[in-house]
Amino acid sequence: DLTPDYSMESHQRDHENFLVVSRNRRRRAKALLDFERHDDDELGFRKNDIIT
Repeated sequence: DLTPDYSMESHQRDHENFLVVSRNRRRRAKALLDFERHDDDELGFRKNDIIT
């Protein structure tokens, strides 16, 4: 499902998470969709996973 979720619930902690990450200076990404790996050297993840 590639329908974006703009609900307030889906973004409740975004600002708090941004502040924590900014202080730690660690890069993170939030998966927008599921990705199933096809090879051993690929990373699989699910929608909304935090990738560090």
